Amino acid sequence: MSADFMTRALAQAEAARDRGEVPVGAVLVDSGNGRILAAAGNRCRELNDPTAHAEMVDVAVVEKMSLPDFDPSAEIVARPRWPLDKLAKPMLGSGKKGAKA
Repeated sequence: MSADFMTRALAQAEAARDRGEVPVGAVLVDSGNGRILAAAGNRCRELNDPTAHAEMVDVAVVEKMSLPDFDPSAEIVARPRWPLDKLAKPMLGSGKKGAKA
């Protein structure tokens, strides 16, 4: 997995955190040519939609692109697993409801 993909996913996670979302970002990549098709962060609270997780937002964006050769089985999602704790630390002690160590 390219470091650039992870960097983009982390940037999306940080943007989600700044919007008051759970800090998760995802990047949908065309595994055939390595092109980033979509990058998003969680938007559940913003959209009042419990299904608006970063990965699902990416898939919705790509579906709207109407790519003639889009094969969902040929795509990969870069999603950092570890930054949740790292990105949540600044929320600790901030008075945000639900912030835990």
